[in-house]
Amino acid sequence: MSVWPFRIEQEQAEKEELIVHIHFDAKYKIENLQSIFGKDDNLEEEKEEQKKGTYKRADILKMHTYRDAIRRTAGAYVLYPGSVSDNKQGFHELLPGLGASAIRPSKTNNGTGELKKFLHEVVHHFLNRASQREKMSLKTYETHKDTNINEVNEALPEAYGKNRNLLPDETFVLVGYSTKPERFTWYVENKKYVFRMDETKGSLELNNDVVNAKYLLLRRSGKETADDLFKIISKGPKVFSTTQLNKLNYPPSKNPKEYYLAIEIEKVTDMEFENVKWNFKKMKKYKSIVDAEHNRYTKAGLPFTVTLTELMQVVVKK
Repeated sequence: MSVWPFRIEQEQAEKEELIVHIHFDAKYKIENLQSIFGKDDNLEEEKEEQKKGTYKRADILKMHTYRDAIRRTAGAYVLYPGSVSDNKQGFHELLPGLGASAIRPSKTNNGTGELKKFLHEVVHHFLNRASQREKMSLKTYETHKDTNINEVNEALPEAYGKNRNLLPDETFVLVGYSTKPERFTWYVENKKYVFRMDETKGSLELNNDVVNAKYLLLRRSGKETADDLFKIISKGPKVFSTTQLNKLNYPPSKNPKEYYLAIEIEKVTDMEFENVKWNFKKMKKYKSIVDAEHNRYTKAGLPFTVTLTELMQVVVKK
């Protein structure tokens, strides 16, 4: 059984990972659920049955093959002439799943009622546009649609615990600029990085990459490379007035603005980033900024964002 959105063709649904297959396989040599799913304590018995050629639990392994080996398959189910049905969820929802439905010859109760109920549950599941399966489908599509496969061989923190979502292609780094040493000292001591929020030169556009940035790399005036990497610990930029910044002894600007944006930062402690330098001038984003309109020097201090993948591609080799 294949399901996809009503207004598109099957070919488009396959390209966009919107089609879902559910397999049903009739196995009328099976008598009961134990033959399919077995028990945890009868492993030796199963091995003996397998040697004799009477091992029926292999049928559920075939269901695993359907579900795991055939792309876009969300469920695989055995139909057998027993009396008990059992559907096992892969995670927290009906699909993905494996199971068995009892369909048997009978004048009064042949099991099709339970199967019909299950199919209604499947329909209800597909109507849920906030399902986890929908999220997995989108993630699969986004992962495989891009034919440009990046490679990061530099050491990075392992993706577990608090870093579980540390995917280099989806982790953004804000590359900022410190115009003078006292500014840099203030950033470190106050654990804040301040940038403009108006339309003038030096302002930062608050796009999705900036708001979701996980790291801040600070470039310092006069340096050819950068080695000051911070972790962004605030959930988003906060607005600060010039009056508030003055109370915090923020080094004044020649042309101060009424309001600024600030993010909270702390120095990274991951050993993978210790003693690492980045040649930011090799970044495509930096080159595009300094070469724009041939305004090389006035634009060199503009902040911008890159992915962690792009950052690690300009590591200075020792």
